[in-house]
Amino acid sequence: MEKPFLSVILPVYKVEAFLPATIPSILNQSFKDFELIIINDGSTDNSLEICNEFAKKDSRIKVFSQKNKGLSCARNTGMEKASAEIFVFVDSDDIINRDMLKCLAKPFQENPDCLISACNFMYFDDKVEFSADTFAYNRVTPYELYYSGKNHEGYAIYVTAWAKAYKKSLFKKIKYPEHKYHEDVFVTCKLLYTANHVYYSEYPGYFYRTSNPTSITKLPGKKRQIDYMHGQISRMRYLKKREKEIFQIFFDFYVEMFSKTKLQNRAYRNLIFLIPFTNLPLKRKCKFIIQCSFPHIYKILKKVRRLYGLFDDNARKKYKNEREIKRIEKSKLPPLHPAQYDAALSKRNCEDCENDKCIETVSRYFAGRNQ
Repeated sequence: MEKPFLSVILPVYKVEAFLPATIPSILNQSFKDFELIIINDGSTDNSLEICNEFAKKDSRIKVFSQKNKGLSCARNTGMEKASAEIFVFVDSDDIINRDMLKCLAKPFQENPDCLISACNFMYFDDKVEFSADTFAYNRVTPYELYYSGKNHEGYAIYVTAWAKAYKKSLFKKIKYPEHKYHEDVFVTCKLLYTANHVYYSEYPGYFYRTSNPTSITKLPGKKRQIDYMHGQISRMRYLKKREKEIFQIFFDFYVEMFSKTKLQNRAYRNLIFLIPFTNLPLKRKCKFIIQCSFPHIYKILKKVRRLYGLFDDNARKKYKNEREIKRIEKSKLPPLHPAQYDAALSKRNCEDCENDKCIETVSRYFAGRNQ
């Protein structure tokens, strides 16, 4: 029996509501030379029964079951069971366009050096509009692929496992980390740079569902946040000497994401060894090192605004203005007459202050005092 050209790997866990849409979108592809490997990851609902019903009707489907080990283990198992030399990953709550497999297979058929092909994607809730395309593609570097996907939130084309086809040889030394959320954050970057180039098409072949409340990206809990944090750090360590510009973008994105979470201190501690590779000014690097190494001391310095002026040239000026605002607000001064505003402002040199409240309050104060 001849091997299929593609192996579509579909991990399944408690998605009985979405399988009736996902599986048919795969089976109805215009490209027919593929097998569908379904890995039931210990589902406790009717997902397995639904998969078996589809398998009875289509010989291209192979269903395997295992204990619940997570998405990473399910994908690794799927690659072990697959017989084709090219893998395509699909999430069990998403759907794919009718010609996606044809789009992803075309670069492999026409270019012997192709190791990864990729297509564009779209977000959807419950309804989706399919479209046709010429499947034109370009040979791009991982750097160019990153910017081609920059119009999407999270730069998903550069990060996710889906919407791509991979040569089996890429996974000889690279595996998805077991028992981790956001496993593709750890792996996709390494696969792209191992391949050195990607054949990318703007064809919107993959449809990512945003309305699934049980999606990994919407699960509550610290474990998911910590895994995502470790995935970001792993990716930045890999990129720090390869793509400094993209590394800096991910660094800034990481800092912004965790700046207002309970995991801020833990997240920042992971940045210490990456700070020297950033393009931040030296003063900013020193500030970050103190913030990451001694967060409690940093908070004290931040509260003591006079000392915080060591890191911010405008801190002393802002500190004086804020202190005066508090004192003025407690004084319960009468409102300032409009005719007195200009005169009051001229007596106080606040033109360079960015705080409009400071200008107005101080002006009221001096005008009220002169009445």
